[in-house]
Parts: sequence; structure tokens; C-alpha cells
Amino acid sequence: KIHERAESRRAIVVFTDGQDTTSTLPPSQVATLTSALDVPVYAFVLNPLPVGDPKAAAHDSALAEIARQTGGMYFVATDAATLSAQVDTLLEELRSQHVVAFEASRAQGWRSLELSVRRKGYSIRSRGWYWAGDDAPALSQSR
Repeated sequence: KIHERAESRRAIVVFTDGQDTTSTLPPSQVATLTSALDVPVYAFVLNPLPVGDPKAAAHDSALAEIARQTGGMYFVATDAATLSAQVDTLLEELRSQHVVAFEASRAQGWRSLELSVRRKGYSIRSRGWYWAGDDAPALSQSR
């Protein structure tokens, strides 16, 4: 039955070694593009660079920010057991996605968005912003 619901469970899943060697866009533009697609990004860093390595810190920060801004999650796996548990978390996350509808602002531009729940023990993850208006922003525009 999962295949019957596949259209409503979209995500971008990134598996990387944590070393950015070929990016052509800065993270802010990647976050803008993925937000326009209305898809959360889930980033998995496999066998990351050692803690304290400047290359690792910059890449980790960028990937974590993209995941956060799109309502996704950021994972670091150093072994198969950790990766397996993280993939289980991703699958549960995708099974638990819900669509929230609201009347958007009529004025064109980026708008902040904050969702919360009243019930203790529950949390909600979503993008913190959306684009309002008819024309989607150009990729070169950042929030």
C-alpha cells in the first residue's frame, strides 16, 4: 500500500561523504531551490571527516542548514548500525508527514512561518518560511 501513497511522500535524500568538491551553488540558493520544490531534504553524511577539520565543519553546517530550512533532517553515520537506525527514523518521518493548508499572504515575497503544538510530548518540524505571490523567486534571490 505504500506505493499507493508515494506521491504524497516526497523527499530529497542526500548521501555524501561530507566533502564538498563540486558545488556550483551556495547553500542559500540550494535551500531556496528545494523550498520552491516544496520537498524536505534529508542529508546523510557517511564516514565524515574528523571533528575539527575545517572542511568538515563548513560542509556539515551547510548541509544541516539546508535540511533545517526545508523541514528535513541531518544525520551523521559512522557505522552501519547508526545508519540503519537513522534510515528507520527517516522512514518513520516520511510515514508521519501531514499537509497543513492556510491562506497565504497576497503580498509577494518571503514570509516566515511558525507551527507549534499544544500537547506535551509532541513536536512538529516544518520549513520556517514560504514564498507568497504568483512568481517564484529567481534562483539568484536569497531570503
